[in-house]
Amino acid sequence: MADLTLDIPEVQVVVNYPLDDAGFHWHHRILLHRIEGGVWLALTPDLEIQRHDLNAQRHRILNRSAPFPGDIAGEIYAHDPIGAAALAGFKREAQISAAILGEGAVENVEAFQWVISEPGHADFGVTVDGALLGNEATGLAFTLKGVIIRGGEELFVERVMTKDLDLWRRKKGQDLSDVRLLGDHRDASGKKRLDLKQAVALMKNIDDKEFPIGGVRAAKELHKAIAASAGELLIYHSEWLRLSGVNKKTSACHIHRALCEALRLMHTFDQVDVSVLASGEHLSRWLIQVELAVERNPHQPDFSGLDIISGTAQLPDGRASTSKFTEWISSRLKERATIWKQERLYNQERRQLRGARGGKGEGGRSTSDEEEPGPPGGRKKKKKKNTGKGDGSTATGQMHGVNSVSGHPRKDGDMEILFLYLDLFPTFAVEVNANFSGLPLTAVQQWVLSDVSRRISLYGTCPDGITEDSALQELNQRANLYAAGERAPRCL
Repeated sequence: MADLTLDIPEVQVVVNYPLDDAGFHWHHRILLHRIEGGVWLALTPDLEIQRHDLNAQRHRILNRSAPFPGDIAGEIYAHDPIGAAALAGFKREAQISAAILGEGAVENVEAFQWVISEPGHADFGVTVDGALLGNEATGLAFTLKGVIIRGGEELFVERVMTKDLDLWRRKKGQDLSDVRLLGDHRDASGKKRLDLKQAVALMKNIDDKEFPIGGVRAAKELHKAIAASAGELLIYHSEWLRLSGVNKKTSACHIHRALCEALRLMHTFDQVDVSVLASGEHLSRWLIQVELAVERNPHQPDFSGLDIISGTAQLPDGRASTSKFTEWISSRLKERATIWKQERLYNQERRQLRGARGGKGEGGRSTSDEEEPGPPGGRKKKKKKNTGKGDGSTATGQMHGVNSVSGHPRKDGDMEILFLYLDLFPTFAVEVNANFSGLPLTAVQQWVLSDVSRRISLYGTCPDGITEDSALQELNQRANLYAAGERAPRCL
């Protein structure tokens, strides 16, 4: 007797037989089909279908793949393991029996078949006898797959719906067979033939990490475009020859036709998938390379720089191809160039600010002086710039341009108003003039204080919810402080 119940989705019970002569007072049953209420057609351990009225007969329900109840474990006449295929056949038989007796209707259960699922086998897709799976000596079936012994050979089988059998054969053959093959396609006369549109539909373009040609694959895209336009490769060559303007006597024209013919034979007769073949990818890229060279100059095709299309491991100048590392180097150089640019803009901005105040630039030199090239071997001459004296220009105007507020003379209340309204030092508001009145202010400080005083007088105190941090963040988002032309916020 088995130690566990069956591992099947169907309900299992044990029915009480107190008068059993062999001492098995509980018989294992698999409920196959309900007739009505508690009346079921059940499968016995002897693989017979019996009718049981569980309303009138003592029974106990069993769990799936679980030990039998301990108090009656020694009195149970249990089932031996049964395959999914055999169990499905018994369920179908129970439904038919109930329908014949007028106690139910046959459910529309889709028919299925067990077929050989080994693509490399000569009998791939052939239906096998279900009796082989029902016999433990010749087969073992699970829910969807199984194994049988036929003619001394072990074969894997798979359960397939009858209506989907043809589709399954095509899909299974493509998935598990050689990915480089498109199949065996023949015309009505039995000769090998596969049109370009059909071949494109069968191309898989599988990603292979070991593929020797780098870059984006071009083979399938090229064939798909030709199939959608000219329809065939030789027709495509004729159209290209007519529209490109190339002389049909040139070597480029002969090479183009030879490549089209080679690609045509690969899918028409050889019936191989050029999208997964390295040779097919190479021929496709060569074809594109010829077309690009002719596009540059139809009378004298120019192939300069087009060797990169080949995607080979060695570049035309003899160097090894390290595209990923080169890309990384380029990104690092770009980042460094950006940093240098920002530093240069910052230094330029700082020199302009110093020049606007009339100070001296770096190294003690006046920023208003410009070096003028001198004679060879001599010192450079300095050329004085026109500082604009007498034209009404001020340091503030030079620094901030036409959009800025012109500088005003310092007011006694500027510092006091600034600190009072910004709430920085409210307790020392009275002493501000005394502390700062003796210090000379630069043009920039004068402009800042005057502008703050004007804005506070015009708009009032700072609104609630605006802090120094939030104001600085908004300013950084609205203007790049290190870009040329953004030296100061635009004043109203």
